[in-house]
Amino acid sequence: MQKNHKSSWKETCWTDETGNCKITISDILDILADEPIVDVRLEELSHIKDLSLYGDCVEKADLSCPIIVIEKGGQYRGILDGHHRRRKALNQKREFICTKILRICCTPVQFHWLAS
Repeated sequence: MQKNHKSSWKETCWTDETGNCKITISDILDILADEPIVDVRLEELSHIKDLSLYGDCVEKADLSCPIIVIEKGGQYRGILDGHHRRRKALNQKREFICTKILRICCTPVQFHWLAS
């Protein structure tokens, strides 16, 4: 899976390894529209690789906006959106972060590659 950064967060999208299947942040937000925002222990995400690259983005990150975590088979598999927010929360020694959980079992089958 490859995340494509654009000039605006609204243009963020992900493509599968073949480049044939694409999902946008708008698609993800539509899928998650009825999902609650929950507090997740940062410790539960510690096995997920830190992909926050830009210090200024970490500083500017808005922790009131939930991160999006991929869950499959009862396990958190990755952070789809929110690496800079997670890094900021860790830097601030927070215990929890507000999260929307994208449960792969509840997504359209054409997007199941997100958990791979």
